Amino acid sequence: MAILLAACSGPTTPTDMPGTLPAPVVSTPTVPPATPTPGELSSPDLALAAYLEAFTARDLTRLATLVTSESRGESAEAFQETVGQLLGDTLTTTQIEAHPGAITVEGTNAMAVVDLRYQTALVGELNTTVSIPLRQDAGSWRIVYSPAVVWPDLVNGQQLLMVVLSPDRGAILDRYGVPMVENISAYAVGFVPGELEPESAGVGGVARLFGIAPEVLNARLANAVSEQYLSLGEAPAAFVEGRYSYLFNFQGVYLFP
Repeated sequence: MAILLAACSGPTTPTDMPGTLPAPVVSTPTVPPATPTPGELSSPDLALAAYLEAFTARDLTRLATLVTSESRGESAEAFQETVGQLLGDTLTTTQIEAHPGAITVEGTNAMAVVDLRYQTALVGELNTTVSIPLRQDAGSWRIVYSPAVVWPDLVNGQQLLMVVLSPDRGAILDRYGVPMVENISAYAVGFVPGELEPESAGVGGVARLFGIAPEVLNARLANAVSEQYLSLGEAPAAFVEGRYSYLFNFQGVYLFP
């Protein structure tokens, strides 16, 4: 997104000296203030437009000024860090598009429907529709922020995990029709490092499952993004359920069928 800024300068006074070039006119663009103007927050649609402009540009400093103080919390810096982690570490967002729809207003509250399109580094394009609440306070409208305005399933403490699953491949047969390679049920195994308990026995269990030295696996976890899913690989379902079913009980260890 580009913002075109224009500034005006006063008239220049010509000189009578022949053969000289006029003095250059230097203009300094005016940087938009971080604090929104009253006009930007005077109605729900204008407040929503300002919020979506900051959100799609991932201008977290400005975003913090466009949400209610209750939903932002006491620390604007902590708010910016939380939103930045959700967009960057969890969603791995590289680009955001927003298409606002209808806005319903009831007194000092409003609700806007917005279609969001995320381009992500991990899984490509993601599309969703969110409902964004707004509230009027002292004549200004602001967004009532929660993680659900970024992704609608993030309610009641739910978390979002980005997992890449390989598609099933067909069986490979020899010329007599005997399977050489065939599909079997398996679990995709991985971690969310930030959810692991200290000295979690689940790490050692997964290390044994894949035949990885525990110190090697711990080094991978130490260098991983804390709140992002780290895939280890796939293991046969019968093997997991027969010898490693206890791994389902460890916080931060994930097994997807």
